[in-house]
Amino acid sequence: LRAAEAATQVGATNDLLNDRRMLHVEWARRERLVAFAGYPLMCGDRLIGVFTMWSRQPISDWAKHALASSTGNIAVTIERKRAAASLIESVPNGVLTVDHRGVVTLINQHVEKMFGFGREELIGQPVETLFPASLRASHPENRENLFSHPEALADGTRRDLFAVRKDGS
Repeated sequence: LRAAEAATQVGATNDLLNDRRMLHVEWARRERLVAFAGYPLMCGDRLIGVFTMWSRQPISDWAKHALASSTGNIAVTIERKRAAASLIESVPNGVLTVDHRGVVTLINQHVEKMFGFGREELIGQPVETLFPASLRASHPENRENLFSHPEALADGTRRDLFAVRKDGS
């Protein structure tokens, strides 16, 4: 469908191969697609994206309604995530987050500069990548204890952290 058209109005069809708005009929036929639904993602009066669904079976009215009624929440979530990312980038300190498994999920530009790793090199990797070799083996157990007892962070006890740069220094 034409991007401008999809971006400004709800579009849905269960007859994709015969829909005049479909520009790539051969692609849809090859992929065995029969249905499309597209909904603008609006924050106030600003278009921030388009939520689309392509399907190999007709999309029910219920599913179309559910998608349409969810787009406001999806748009707000996207905007909040963008705002959080902007905030994290703007702080003058290194920010790194990990999940419960110790996998790096986010870093800001200051972490990149401090340690010499690019985002693509750290995100998805174990946080122990940044640890001196002598501390790597013991950290998973310490992390599990911390996730099991997060109140330990609130007690004000100082914890020294050690890390190494990509060049080993």
